[in-house]
Amino acid sequence: MQELITPTQKSAGAQFRNFLTTLIAKFEPLRIICFSSQSLSYELKGCFGSEVDRHVHYCLLIITGSKCRMDYEIQDYCNSHFNYGRISILCHSKEAVNEAIQANSRFFIQVLQNGELIYAADGLLSDQDLPEFNPWQSVIKARKHWKHRMPLAEGFLEGAGIYLDKGQYNLSVFMMHQSVEQCCSLLVRIVMGYRADFHNIQRLLFLCRCFSEEPFKLFITGTESDAKLFDILVKSYSQARYSGSFLVDQEDAKLLFTKVTSFLELVKVLCSRKIDKLQHCIEVYQKGESEAADV
Repeated sequence: MQELITPTQKSAGAQFRNFLTTLIAKFEPLRIICFSSQSLSYELKGCFGSEVDRHVHYCLLIITGSKCRMDYEIQDYCNSHFNYGRISILCHSKEAVNEAIQANSRFFIQVLQNGELIYAADGLLSDQDLPEFNPWQSVIKARKHWKHRMPLAEGFLEGAGIYLDKGQYNLSVFMMHQSVEQCCSLLVRIVMGYRADFHNIQRLLFLCRCFSEEPFKLFITGTESDAKLFDILVKSYSQARYSGSFLVDQEDAKLLFTKVTSFLELVKVLCSRKIDKLQHCIEVYQKGESEAADV
């Protein structure tokens, strides 16, 4: 087993490299590819005090040799053992990745072509020739998912408003959670070309950070009040149905409804913007094919 982790790469801080060593030993992946890395620094200097804070966030595609589902286990391991920031994990078997590439997956082709390979079990930088991404179906697929998920997101939010008016705040927030989940899944699918099949909205929002901070910052602003609201929203998925002690008051429900309404409108803007870009990619691709045919 040979590790290809170099200290000069942008996603290879000392703590991150040390953590990867333990993760690799525990889960024995075939490949680890970083498709997004983010470092946020804050420094305060003054007569009355000083403070330095640094937060890192890595998005990793982990390719395994086993068909067994491991992404939840690996994500939980990262959450509990990496204490220097956040790691968002997408995990798939080599067979599943190869099948996706053959099916012209926008996400997997782009990540394998342009992502930063930080670990290879066999020591090889690349073990396959990747096909050129054909954008012909990208807009059709994006619009198909839009037509499916956006009405669901709007319907759940409408239901949340009805429950809010009736004073059924637990049910209202649960419906808001469903709306946010649909919005996040749609956003990831359209912008990244990736089908997220998990329901954890915190995990989905962290994944969205690989292309925009706006969805994440709408809910997680750094204030205690917004942290409380988001915690209520996250917990509502299970506790609104199964816990007799979970109670949402009117003020929190109204504040969350305003946030989720704004979030849905933001998702509409980001998705429409990406669909326009995908359409432009098709036009560029058509032009290239036409010029090649004229040669």
